[in-house]
Parts: sequence; C-alpha cells; structure tokens
Amino acid sequence: MSDRTPPPIRRPVEPSTAVKASRFLWTASFIAGLMAVFFGFLARNNQTDRIQDLILEVDPDRDAETLETAANIVLWTSLGALVVVVLIELALLFSMLKRRGYVRWIQLLVLAAHAGVTVVADALIVGDDVDGIVLRVILVSQLFLALAGLLASFLPGTRAWFRSKD
Repeated sequence: MSDRTPPPIRRPVEPSTAVKASRFLWTASFIAGLMAVFFGFLARNNQTDRIQDLILEVDPDRDAETLETAANIVLWTSLGALVVVVLIELALLFSMLKRRGYVRWIQLLVLAAHAGVTVVADALIVGDDVDGIVLRVILVSQLFLALAGLLASFLPGTRAWFRSKD
C-alpha cells in the first residue's frame, strides 16, 4: 500500500469552541424569543386591556370597537415583529454556520433592529402585572443571549474556522 493519494472525500472542518458557543447562545436566544411570543399570546387578554387603556390616554374619544381593533393590531404587530426577528436571526445563523464570516456583520445590524423591537414590545405589550414581568425578563434575556452569541462569533478562535476550506 504505497499509494499516498488523499481520499476523494474530506472530513468537514469541525467548528471551533467559540463557534459552538455562539451557536448555543443563538439557539438559547431563539428559544427565549419563542417563549416570549408564547407568553405574550397566553396573556393577550390582559395585554389587550392594558393597550386599550394606553390608547384611551392618547385619544379618549375612541369608540369601543375601534379601541379593541387598535389594541389587537398593536398586540399582534408586536408579537409578529418578535417572530420575524427570530426567523431572520435563525436564517443568518444557518448561513454563518456554513462558514460565511461576513454574516456576523449582518447579524450585528439585525441585532440593532432586534433591540429596537424589544424596546417597542416592552413599551407596548409588557404590563406591570406578573405576566408582564415574566415577559420583560424573557425579552431582555433573549436580547442578551443574542448579543452574547454575536460576541462569541467574533472571538479569536473563529477567524481560522471561517477561513478554512473543506
């Protein structure tokens, strides 16, 4: 057996520890985001009443039907924005795990939008009751987990993994 020709199929390059940590943190962020949407959905009746009160403070001359419709639009738009942010970040994570390093910079921009969506969702759908406090904690933890995942993807061990070839 003197043939030293390498096999035609190479082993895939194993992600570095920092990339694995980034993947874990992003996955935890997605789970927290879906939990926030789930708890927001479960507490929608309380949240809708609170949003109606907020709308009445701004415009006290609204009738009940318009008020309920506006509150539902605000609630579902906020929850939908959270879902959209999670889905975009998920798609970017899959792209990053295909060793596309530039995606990390796109994730940074999406994370800024994520922070904006979190602030708006916190202002509109999070109340002062127990449900609201749980929702606020989940929203903030989702944002911090995503930030930690992004920072982990920029750690020193990741550059070699992104530049390696199969």
